[in-house]
Parts: sequence; structure tokens; C-alpha cells
Amino acid sequence: MHSRDCVNAIVTKLSDVRDVVACGLVNKLFNMIIKHDTIWEKLIENDIQGYHEVTTKKGRDKYIHCYGLQRLLQIGNFAYYNSVTTLGHVDEKYFSQNSDAETRLSLFDCHLTKIPKIVEKMARITKLYLNVNNLFFIQDSLFRTIGFTALTVLNLSHNKLQHIPQTICFLKELRKLYISNNFFVIFPEEILCLSHLETLTMNSNFLRAIPSAIARLGNLSVLDISDNKIRSLPDEIYSLTRLEELYVGLNDMITISPNVSNIGNSIRTLDFSNNRLIFLPSTIGNLDLEVLCLENNNLESLPDSITKLSRLEKLFLENNRLSKLPNNWGNMKNLQILCLNYNLIQRVPQSFIGMTSLRKLDLSHNCLGVVPDFLYEMTRLEKCLLKGQVARPVW
Repeated sequence: MHSRDCVNAIVTKLSDVRDVVACGLVNKLFNMIIKHDTIWEKLIENDIQGYHEVTTKKGRDKYIHCYGLQRLLQIGNFAYYNSVTTLGHVDEKYFSQNSDAETRLSLFDCHLTKIPKIVEKMARITKLYLNVNNLFFIQDSLFRTIGFTALTVLNLSHNKLQHIPQTICFLKELRKLYISNNFFVIFPEEILCLSHLETLTMNSNFLRAIPSAIARLGNLSVLDISDNKIRSLPDEIYSLTRLEELYVGLNDMITISPNVSNIGNSIRTLDFSNNRLIFLPSTIGNLDLEVLCLENNNLESLPDSITKLSRLEKLFLENNRLSKLPNNWGNMKNLQILCLNYNLIQRVPQSFIGMTSLRKLDLSHNCLGVVPDFLYEMTRLEKCLLKGQVARPVW
């Protein structure tokens, strides 16, 4: 049997093809992922060398990853084949059928330098994964095609992109955009037309600034701009009142604007770790945070208002220059993890005993002369780290 006939036999046998992920044929590498409602216990492939039998496991979702049908790894409900992909020779009918079904196309890690033209012929794509390739550009024509009008997820991370085509504005239904680990130096303002966008990840690029026009993305709930070269944020970023998670770690930030409190009551996670912060505004205590990450900065003090974060569950302050802590920690009844290691702390406030939910406390590598007795009265504390105390500051 010819390898192409084998592929046709597999596709024909699956009665409800929903997800086509990548395509090719053995020598030309047939890479496909198919989600189907009908459980096929075995797909027999008699011609291709290596693994001839593919078994799907019973479960809610059934996926078959055919990456060249060469090397099989079983991962949960997944049969995964790993190789390289080309798409030019695949029959177009596999891309144009089932126009009413939700189609997810994944060309993950296929060594692509450009997006195959045949992708534009797909009838209806809702999720497109092009991450981990060698893409330098996205052709303008891609997002104009009718098959992309229903796109809700677009993953372009881990490529070599520096620009986004203006035609991305045609993606009116896009909810999630991933463009991390690329070569963006300037914020791609083309994406500001995506008014329904809810998740935007731009971490691990070379961005130096965020435009004030980011306020136009009013539906954002997750924004990740960590691991760039950003020195300050526009106050308009704090007008994104639906934001639940904001990641700004691994940048060159020195201060946080007092307008951070304008971000509203939706924010749950705020990450400014691994910057050069020397100051925290008192308005940070007005937020309804659950996770606050401030580790690896240059903070010498904390505003008293930080203890007003009554919903906070995790607070990371390790590797700063803190010598004195605020009082009234007893207000933080929900705090479960508090990391204060690698600072210059000389005294622990007795109000710590009021943090009745605290499970982990790390005070190691500070300047505590005496371990306070009340720490032993904190019955819920599962881990209390106190090693590495020094008699005087090391900085």
C-alpha cells in the first residue's frame, strides 16, 4: 500500500474529523492530529516502517498525533509522533470539509519558515497554533481569508517575528494572542484593534515601552509583558479594569505608579519580580490581590498599607534590602505563604501570630539575633525556615 493511501485510509475511517493539526506523508511527513467522537480502538498501518499500530485510549477527548508516523510516545490520552512537516502536497479536501465543526490547526514545532498557502484554504479555523517555528513574517493575506473569521486563539510564540500584519484586525473574534519569545522591539500597535482580546502574552521579547493606547484593549484579563526591557508603564495600563493577572517581572522597572490602584477589583495576581524597584506606593494596599510577587528587587521598606491586603494568599519578598517590617500583619488572615528570605530583617513583628492561615514562612538569611517564641505558637505553620542568620547586614 502506498503511504498516501495509508493516510487516506486513516482519515476515511474516522467518521467525525474535528481537529486537523498538521499534514504530510512519511518521506514528505504526514503530520496530523484528529479529534473524533467515535472511539476507534485501533488504526492499523501496514506500510510505514516503525510503529504500525496506533491505539486510542478511552476518555473524553481522543487525539491522534501523527507526526510522520515514525516515533511513538504515549502520553496520557495522546499518541504523539515527532518529526518535521511539509504541507504542500496534501489533498485540499482535508482542509475544506466539516465547515460547521470547530477546527484546531496546530503546526507546532514544524520547522516552518513561512505559513503554507494551503492553510488559507481551510474552511473554518477556531484555534491556530504556529508556535515553536522559524517564522520571520506572517503574510498579509492569511488573516483576510474567510476561514479565519472565527479564530479565537492564535499562538505565534517562539518564532522570529518583529512585526504583525495590519490584517490581524480582521480577526474580530480573537480572544487569546500569544506572541512571546519573538524579536519584537517595538510594541506591535496593529493588535490594538482587537477589542475582544482577553489574553495577551508578550513576554521574552525586547520591548522598551508599552503605548498608552493599550487602554483600547479593555477586555484584557491576562497581560504578560515580563522579560523585556521596560523601564516604566503608562498610567493607562491601570485603566484595564477587567485585568485579573498582570506580569511585569524581569524588566528594568524602578517604581510602580500610585495609579496602580485604578486597576480595579478584578486584579488577583500582580508580578513585579526581578526588577530594580526601590519604592512601593501606599495605594498598593487598595487592591484585592491574591498573589503579589516582588522578589529580587531593591526594596528597603514596605508601606504599612501592604498589610491591608486581606485577601492575599501568597507574598514573595525574598532577595530585597528590607531591614524593618510593617506592623499589623494580623490583618492578613488569608496569607498562606510569606517569603522574606535574603533580606536584612532584624526583628519579626509580634503581629505575625495573627496570620492564622500561614503555612510557610521563610525568614532564612536575615539578621535575626533571636528567634521569637511566638513563632512556635503559630499552630498552622508547616514550614518555618530560619537558617543563615548573620549578626549584621552584609550589604
